[in-house]
Amino acid sequence: MPRVKDPTQYNGYIQAIVNDLGIDEVKVSWRATLRKNVAGSAYRYTRTIRILKGMSRLETMKTLAHELRHIWQYQTGIFPSGNVWDGVTYDRNDIMRGNIPDNYYEQTWENDAKAYAEEAVKRFVKEVK
Repeated sequence: MPRVKDPTQYNGYIQAIVNDLGIDEVKVSWRATLRKNVAGSAYRYTRTIRILKGMSRLETMKTLAHELRHIWQYQTGIFPSGNVWDGVTYDRNDIMRGNIPDNYYEQTWENDAKAYAEEAVKRFVKEVK
C-alpha cells in the first residue's frame, strides 16, 4: 500500500471520527519520529494526538482512529486517571522511554481502542475520499 505524504488528505476521515465519537476538541500533530515502537500517542490534557508520518494509508487510518478513541476515553472519563488501570500501576516515565510492560497492549483501554479502529476503518473508508 502506498505511503501518504500529505496528511491533509486525512482531514475528512478525522472529522468523521470526531463526529462519530462526539469529541469536543482535538489537535493532530504529524511527526517524523515518535518514541520507540510507537505509531501514535494521545495526550489527555492538551487533547492532542501525535501520528507518525510515512506509514501506509491503512496503518495511518487505524492509528488515527485508535488515538482519537483514546481522546474520547479521556473526555468521557472511561480512561483511567493517572497511571493506574485495573489496580496495576504503570511507570509513566518508563512508558515514555518506550519500555512498555508486556501486558500494556492487552489492557481494556487498548483493546477498546483497537476494536474501534478496526470498525472505524471499515465504516468510514468507503464514505471518506
